[in-house]
Amino acid sequence: APDADSAKGPLRVFKMGERAGVGVLTYNVLEAEYKTQLGAAGSPRMPEKRFLVIRLQITNGGGKVAEVPLFSLIGPDGETHPEVQNGEGVAQWFGILRRIAATATEEGRILFDVTPRDYKLEISDGGETGKELLAHVEIPMQFDTAEPIPAGGQGSLPTGAAK
Repeated sequence: APDADSAKGPLRVFKMGERAGVGVLTYNVLEAEYKTQLGAAGSPRMPEKRFLVIRLQITNGGGKVAEVPLFSLIGPDGETHPEVQNGEGVAQWFGILRRIAATATEEGRILFDVTPRDYKLEISDGGETGKELLAHVEIPMQFDTAEPIPAGGQGSLPTGAAK
C-alpha cells in the first residue's frame, strides 16, 4: 500500500480549457483576464496589484451536494495567493459559499489581486482540509500585445478592444 508521503507527490497539472477531474468534481477554466479596475467608471474598484478574473465551470459528478472551497493561485516561486472574497464589480461572481448540487454544473467567476505572471490555480475535490485531493490548472499570463497597459488609468479604450 502506498504510504502517506507518496500522496504528496507531484500534483496533476491541467491546461486551461481541459476538463480537470478531482474526485467527484470536474473543473474547466474557460477564461482568465487581467483588469486594471472593476465596476463603474465613476467609482471604479482598484486593485493593489492587478485584478485577475477567472471564469470557470464546475461539475459535480457525485450523488450529493458538493462544497467547493475558496481557491488559491500558486506562483512560480511556490507562493500562495488566496482568492479575493469580495466580488464587487465582477459579473457572474461565484460567491463565497459554493454548493453544487449532485450532477449539476455551475459557471461563474472568481477574483484574485496579483502581479501579472504565470500561475497555477489550485483546485480541490472539496474534501476535508488536509485530506482533500488537489490538482493544478495552469493560468498562463496572457496579454494582448496590441493593448498597452495604462499607467495613469485614464486612457480611453483602445480601438478594436471591445469584446
